[in-house]
Amino acid sequence: MNSQRRRNAQLVAWMKGRGLSAAALAKALNAQIGAISGRQGRLTEGTIRKWRSGETTWPRTLQRLALTQVSGLSVEHLGFVHPSARSEEGSVHRRAFLNCATTAATALVTTPAAAAGRWRTGTTDVQHLRETLHQLTRTDQAKGGMTLERAAEAISHRATAAVNAGGCSDRIGHMLYAVAADAEAASAGTP
Repeated sequence: MNSQRRRNAQLVAWMKGRGLSAAALAKALNAQIGAISGRQGRLTEGTIRKWRSGETTWPRTLQRLALTQVSGLSVEHLGFVHPSARSEEGSVHRRAFLNCATTAATALVTTPAAAAGRWRTGTTDVQHLRETLHQLTRTDQAKGGMTLERAAEAISHRATAAVNAGGCSDRIGHMLYAVAADAEAASAGTP
């Protein structure tokens, strides 16, 4: 066990403030994961307990997306810490960068169509993802030493998940695959 484990007080407080048990939060997140990916999530009370105890400090990508959607807060505001943000030097810049990545990863989930219950992806969504990728790349080039890889992978995952969900035309699907390819190239460090 990690001797530096710290209880996730922010998550515990947020859950308490909403009267959520570990089981209720797991159920809500599983439903949201199903809405995002088309496959029901498999979170358990035990998973949520590991989050609260600090045993798990950074949930998986789809779990983070669902948690952001359910809570309306970034995972960082809920007390989760990205592994690369644990060092003291540059941690503020990394957190800001990763918050931007979380925003990018949830871009398609929070479109007006999605908010209305329609999971149709359009050109505006693709343009938003592409601009977010460019912004992340510019930030990484200007600041240096940032973790563009995870942010770009999140964008790529979101773009391909939108295609796989079937809520877009062939033309939009091709555009999303192009964004995903650009994001994968950025995460690999190629121009």
